[in-house]
This record gives sequence, structure tokens and C-alpha cells, in this order.
Amino acid sequence: MDSGVKVESGLQLVARLQKRPSLNGLDDIIFPHGPNPQEVIEIIGEPSSGKTFLITKFIAKSILPKYFNNIHIGGLDASVVLINIDYHFQICKLISLMENHLTLCNHNNDESSKLDENCIKHIICTALKNFIMYNCINTFQLLVTFHSIHNLILNNTEISLIIIDSISANYWLDVMNGSVRKMDLYSKNILEDFQKTLNPFKVVLMYTRPLYFQSKTRKNEVCSAQPGFGKVNQYVHLFNVSKNTAVYGAQIITSSQTFTRFYKIHPTDLVFLGGS
Repeated sequence: MDSGVKVESGLQLVARLQKRPSLNGLDDIIFPHGPNPQEVIEIIGEPSSGKTFLITKFIAKSILPKYFNNIHIGGLDASVVLINIDYHFQICKLISLMENHLTLCNHNNDESSKLDENCIKHIICTALKNFIMYNCINTFQLLVTFHSIHNLILNNTEISLIIIDSISANYWLDVMNGSVRKMDLYSKNILEDFQKTLNPFKVVLMYTRPLYFQSKTRKNEVCSAQPGFGKVNQYVHLFNVSKNTAVYGAQIITSSQTFTRFYKIHPTDLVFLGGS
């Protein structure tokens, strides 16, 4: 007979009680009500649709401060871990996005609240201390990274977001070495392996993968309303609206709704146009 008594380890207790920075406000267009702790978000898209650019934008917003010397900056004061497998991420792009964000802050503030060049440099340098990146060239390094991140998250209560770019990067090499060939199962196995590490912690997991990396049955999958092993809580599908235009679309799918927003990619920002 089930006694109804729930047993948890000391580690699980510590992880459950740890308070981490909220990611509410990360992007009000893509995440109107979140993202929430322990959710999994998949960003899938065509080549050059802005997958890595979008996650870089999320990183910039997360690691910037909410305020600096009582001046509203609009960041989230959170730490982010990026597992860089595709090697598309550019640190200079991250710095450029933060500079652009702070420049917009100056435009919106009065003269007494302007940020000078030294302040901007100081804010960016401080924000970069909240960013941790692992470069993984193969799946062995990826699995080692999964285990090392466990202690990192346990000892750093500011970490709220983990990003993998991209989850499919080592697929062909792994298939040559005898790994599973089914693309969806390959991704799910990696996701579940990492979730075993992240399970006690109140962090958001986000990963990218190319559009081709899915089977036909994948299109019939639905989002899970609650976090769970191998479950995805939100899909963000990026696509080019027309080859003759520079306008892109983002189809956002959750367990309760599906909607589309349009955007343009500029050298210093990815800007949503609004509408549906």
C-alpha cells in the first residue's frame, strides 16, 4: 500500500528550495506568460532564419541588469549557460546586441539618466560575467558537459537558462559510430539525458535544431502543458516568408495556443513587426 510519503534527497531539497531569477519578460512576443522554470523550448528553423541570432538576443536580455545606478536597463539579472555545438554563436554579436539595447535605453531616458560610454562598457563587462559557454566538438564532450553542469547550477543560484545550439550537430558523426538513425529519437535521447541532470533545478532548457531534422510523424506531436522527461512545452518555428523579401515568420506553438509573428533581421538586432 502506498503510504503517500514522498522521499527526497538532500540535493533535491536544496535544488527545490533554491530561488533563481525569473525569466518572465524574456520576450513578451514569443513568451507572453513565461518561460517558466523547468520548461523545455525547441527553436526549429530553416538555414539563416535567425535561430542562433534569436538565442543570442535571449542571452543578452537575460544577463543584462534590471537597473544600473537607479537607471532602468530592462535586463533580467540572470546567468545563462550556452552549450555551443554548432559553432555558429558569435560573442561579438552578443556584445553588439547589448550595446544596441543600452543605446535604446539612452534614447528612452532623459538627460539626467543617460549612460556614458564608460558606463556602457562597465555594464557589458559585468553582464558577460553572467554568461558561461561550453564548446563541445563531439557527443562524448557533450555528455561530460551535462554532468559538470550539475555542480555548476547547484553552486550558482543565478543560472536560470540553459541553451543547446544545436541538439543535432553531432548526429551524422554519431550515426557513423552506431548511434540511432531515427532523428526524432536521437534528439529525444539527448534531451532526456540532459533532463536527468537538470531535473532537480528550476531552470529553463532551450535548444535549436534545423528544420530538416525531423520525421513526418514529428509534425503530429503536441506540446506538453507540464514539464516532463522528453517533453517539449513550446515550439518556436522560424521560417522565411518569401525569398523575395527580408521578412521572416515565427510560429509559436504551446499546449493551449498557436500564433505567428513576423520579424526582420538587422545587423544589430532581430526586430518583431507584430501582427498575426
